[in-house]
Amino acid sequence: MRYPSLTSFPRQQELNRDAGAALLDRIGPAILLTHSQSGTFGWLVADARPNLVKGVVAMEPSGPPVYDSVQKGAP
Repeated sequence: MRYPSLTSFPRQQELNRDAGAALLDRIGPAILLTHSQSGTFGWLVADARPNLVKGVVAMEPSGPPVYDSVQKGAP
């Protein structure tokens, strides 16, 4: 069976945030581990359930959901 991708990434973020928050509501506090394209979902879940997310470990994340960021190298 093939599952089509969502055409709206913001909608996909909402669904993943809500699913992660619902999971934490059931299991309790956790440290979230994300990787690559799922990198943004950990921060969204942490925003939704700040008392249940004890930390976010993001391995090679696609980036946090920020805008107008300036990347600088070491001094």
